[in-house]
Amino acid sequence: MSHSLLKRPLISNSPNQIPQKRHFLNEVTSMNLAIDTLDDDPSISPAARVIISQLSNLLKMAASIINNSVSDIDYAAEMERRRSVVITGLPENQSETPSIRAISDNNTVTGFLDQLGVETRSVVCYRMGWYNKVRATNGACRPIKVVLPASSFQRTCLHQWKKKAMDIRRHLDNKRLNIRESLTQEQLKARRELQAECAEKRKETSADWIIYNGEILLRSEIKERRRNEENLSGPFPRTTPMLTRQKN
Repeated sequence: MSHSLLKRPLISNSPNQIPQKRHFLNEVTSMNLAIDTLDDDPSISPAARVIISQLSNLLKMAASIINNSVSDIDYAAEMERRRSVVITGLPENQSETPSIRAISDNNTVTGFLDQLGVETRSVVCYRMGWYNKVRATNGACRPIKVVLPASSFQRTCLHQWKKKAMDIRRHLDNKRLNIRESLTQEQLKARRELQAECAEKRKETSADWIIYNGEILLRSEIKERRRNEENLSGPFPRTTPMLTRQKN
């Protein structure tokens, strides 16, 4: 059978199809508005009106099905994001065998959770992006996304990292190591813009500016900021506030 004849179903739950589905919904809405204006057109025969009405109802039904599908995907993706963290700076295994690299990453993540004192195992963990041996050998390691059993484990990981980051980095001799919550596309864009702004301030002033909890601060201000947060938040300080999201 020709590959050109194999069509993906309209209500496929692939997240990659969400933009196309949203475009379809917008088109259906526009068509229905145009159809409504035909009611006052005397030149349209009764038979044509019946056909137009039936087509309009079919379009509305298809739009409703697709809208429910998109909403389900949005909800599932959001629930996974709330129980996920992203770890950067963990070295990659140099094996040529993908499964060996994956097993090594899983063991590394388990050891990292042990160091944080988080009593759980990941549901799944994987490197983000394509493997490049040259980049990995030179220390440009891909981030690892870690999906945890519940959102409470995400909060515990982030809380423990705030307490133990310096000790863990020192123990592993890895200053690049970091952990953050999983972000939406909108939040990643805002993060990149903030990083660019921070880099510009460091360049202009030669001061030690860093990003802390979504703000650009001098490194010397961090200890005082953390002390104030602990006094205000109690044992489990809140994570960085999420930006308003529009699911891509």
